[in-house]
Amino acid sequence: MRVPGPFPAHLQDAPFTRAQALAAGVSGSRLRSRDVERVTHGHYRWIGPVTGATPPARPLATELSRLQDLAAMRPDVVVTGESVARLLGWPLPDDVKARVRPTVLRSRTRRVLREPGVRTRLVDLDRVIVRRDRLHGLRWTSHADTWFHLATVLDRDALVAVGDRLAREDERRGKVALATRRELGAALERHTGEAGIVRAREALALVRTGSDSPAETELRLALMAAGLPEPDLQIELWDPDYSLWHPASADLGYRRWRIAIHYEGKTHDGAAQVGKDTRRDAVFLRQGWLNIRVAGTDRWRGFVETAALVRAAIAERGGLDAGGAEDRLRT
Repeated sequence: MRVPGPFPAHLQDAPFTRAQALAAGVSGSRLRSRDVERVTHGHYRWIGPVTGATPPARPLATELSRLQDLAAMRPDVVVTGESVARLLGWPLPDDVKARVRPTVLRSRTRRVLREPGVRTRLVDLDRVIVRRDRLHGLRWTSHADTWFHLATVLDRDALVAVGDRLAREDERRGKVALATRRELGAALERHTGEAGIVRAREALALVRTGSDSPAETELRLALMAAGLPEPDLQIELWDPDYSLWHPASADLGYRRWRIAIHYEGKTHDGAAQVGKDTRRDAVFLRQGWLNIRVAGTDRWRGFVETAALVRAAIAERGGLDAGGAEDRLRT
């Protein structure tokens, strides 16, 4: 396999245009070599030396560097949607989390970018809140606008999981919402009539402030999809034998029937955590509650076993007749 020849040193550290390359003596065919990457229309990057021993895994620029290159050449772009979500580490489905697809907004008066792999959304920028601070030097949309722009990428439940993450707050533990439900709703009002608005409205109706993880969101939605009442979130019981400083808590459950549901993922396998969980369960037992521990493996089955256990527990504790009208089984 032929090894590309030397490359001009002054073009190695930053993106360059085709005109700059030609002026430096780089031919058009040289720009198609394995050590050069086309990052945008008419713009390139030298990606480093390669050898002829093995075909290199073509190191695509990271999403961040591609976005920074794009912003340097197109200062009007605003980063949003899945790009912001990935840069900030929001909970996303594995396939969305793993891909590199720069996603940006431009004014309707502009054109869709021709750069390969870039998703451009043309919008009325007056409807969008662009943050004053920069994200890695990039202009980016508010958390609420970013969440709305995910509605064309994620399904309803995945969108709820992100919404739960943004709206999560806990005054006692010092957690402040990144975007309140009111702010999410205001974003939907601004974007009425745009693509994704129906799904976003459906998701917002299910966003809650007390879900601590995507798994807890999935569990809550699975119970409701199984026809069970919507569970309460973050149930806390105080017990001096447990702690004088903080309560024992269940991820979700039903106060009406005294059913506590605990999702136990990988972090609950260690001996210290098992001991802590046992002490927590004892608090609920002493106060007449039933504990249901949910294994992480049931998550991948859609929580069908958990739903069956919860249904049986409700029946055992008086059934739905012991609840109010709002607790009727869903059909």
